Amino acid sequence: MKSKSTKLIILGLLIIGVLGWAGWQLFKPKAENSFSQTEISIKQADIPDVNTVSYEDWSGFRFSYPDILTVKEVELDNPGIYSSLEISGTDGKKLTIRVADTQIANLIDWQKTFNQQNSVRKIDQTTLADLPALKLQYGAPEMMLTVAIDSGIIYQIESLADDGFWNRTHADLVASFQFTNVEGPASAEAMAGKPSQGDAITLIEETIE
Repeated sequence: MKSKSTKLIILGLLIIGVLGWAGWQLFKPKAENSFSQTEISIKQADIPDVNTVSYEDWSGFRFSYPDILTVKEVELDNPGIYSSLEISGTDGKKLTIRVADTQIANLIDWQKTFNQQNSVRKIDQTTLADLPALKLQYGAPEMMLTVAIDSGIIYQIESLADDGFWNRTHADLVASFQFTNVEGPASAEAMAGKPSQGDAITLIEETIE
């Protein structure tokens, strides 16, 4: 009789132990920030450490870009375009630079037209080679665009907004962008008597969340 009771007690303890272990597995705290750490590691892996090289354009400007990308000239047959470049990677993604004539007088007028045609998520003031400029994120898929207007010339730098390699490439290219001589498009137009639009700009708060 005593032996039977002992067995029942042992069996009950085993059942309690199994149930307790199952409950602990079900409700135990998850590893803190494990998913976030994985996301951060992936994002960091997406931004390789690369060397940069300098590109000098015949129309009067230069910039630096990662040496793993390729620069190609496009739209060469359009007389209203001073320079049109595609800077692309092996994955088909690219950054574009376009310098062209424009009938738009200034960035305020440009922004009004752009906001009517696009869904803008974010907009900031910046500079491009000391010219007042705007940096926008818009569209789907989301794109990043830096634009400046001076003396009837519009400068546009556009790329994918990816919070990684292309964002950094875009920012570094804008920071390194500079004019190389007085014969560049903006200077030539200024010498022809066009007024400069290099004054301070005011953002139009029409961004769409």
